[in-house]
Amino acid sequence: MQNKNSVTGIGSKNWAEEEIHKLRSRSVNLFIAIFTVIGVLIGYYLFGDIMSSPFTRISYASTGESVLQIEVDTKFPARTKIEYGTDPVYVNIVSVNNSFEKNHKAELNGLLPDKEHAFRIVAQDTSGRFYYSKFITVQ
Repeated sequence: MQNKNSVTGIGSKNWAEEEIHKLRSRSVNLFIAIFTVIGVLIGYYLFGDIMSSPFTRISYASTGESVLQIEVDTKFPARTKIEYGTDPVYVNIVSVNNSFEKNHKAELNGLLPDKEHAFRIVAQDTSGRFYYSKFITVQ
């Protein structure tokens, strides 16, 4: 005589439990995937301006042997400064605008002739957040 608990197949209790477990696992995975996508979309909507660059234009030109003229436009009013030096450790800082502006101009003086220099723009918006440009290298 066969024990009812050891029977497997479509009509057994074990089969039904296994199918319910599989269905729950798939449902949980789908739930996680949906809420992950929703979270990413909400994050991009709320913080998309932070993730994109606030700089619409960065131009620079040498106006003398040791002088570099830099012009920057930002998408929003910002205070700006320039960090620069001859290596990635930027020791020199030039404040461009202490007031909140969209157009910024600065001049870097005293650059070493025939030496590579790098600079980046740092902008601060009206809420106090900082934004950094990519490093730009000039000779």
